[in-house]
Formats: sequence, structure tokens, C-alpha cells
Amino acid sequence: MKDVKKFYYTQTLDHFNYRPESYTTFKQRYFINYKYWGGTNSSSPIFPFLGAEAPITNDIDVVGLVVVY
Repeated sequence: MKDVKKFYYTQTLDHFNYRPESYTTFKQRYFINYKYWGGTNSSSPIFPFLGAEAPITNDIDVVGLVVVY
């Protein structure tokens, strides 16, 4: 994972309930692989890979589409 950096985004837990108690948030983890990303000044696409509930840290360097292309 030398080219991969981990970040967190404060995500709203419930996007459909607008009561004050529904504004609970959680830290959503995401990774950027700088080996394949062209940076903010390029027109490089972003391919999200949703890891579900399984740990992704062991697979981040070898996940299909992200590495093949």
C-alpha cells in the first residue's frame, strides 16, 4: 500500500430523515491510489470500489479494475 493513502469523510448516517436526532454522522473511510490517479488538475476518472463490510486493507493493491486498467 505504498501508493495508497487513507482518508476519512464525515458522512451523514440517515439521508432521508430530517429530524434533529437524525443528524448522526460516522467517519467513512476511503482510499486514494496515487499511482493511478492523475491528480486534481487532470481529467482522470475516479473509480469507486465498494468493499462492503469486509476489510479492504489487504486487497487495496490488487482489486480488479483498479489495477488492471
